[in-house]
Amino acid sequence: MTSAPTGADLRDAAINAIEAAEQFQGDWYSAVYGITRRIARTNEFFTTDDVWKEARSLGAPRTDPRVMGAVMRRISRDDVAYRTRHYRDSTRPACHSRPIPIWCSRIYDPSTP
Repeated sequence: MTSAPTGADLRDAAINAIEAAEQFQGDWYSAVYGITRRIARTNEFFTTDDVWKEARSLGAPRTDPRVMGAVMRRISRDDVAYRTRHYRDSTRPACHSRPIPIWCSRIYDPSTP
């Protein structure tokens, strides 16, 4: 007998599907990955709210918000940053102040302007 998939299983399956989808591997994914690396270089701690804010201010094209999960998973896999056990309420209206993880940069350079 097979057990029902857990929430983590469903999340991982959705992120895998997004990473595999050709339409999400284009400009937005690459732009947001680069933005996240820049934020990690200049901030020891950050959240995806910081990434969303920067992406919108730079005019990154809008896409499915679930792509952010794929970007952050790659950020973790590439040792750019890791998710801490600390959370902050999101400032994005679409998130309704839900807690979001705080990320710690592995590439932070305080001398970077």
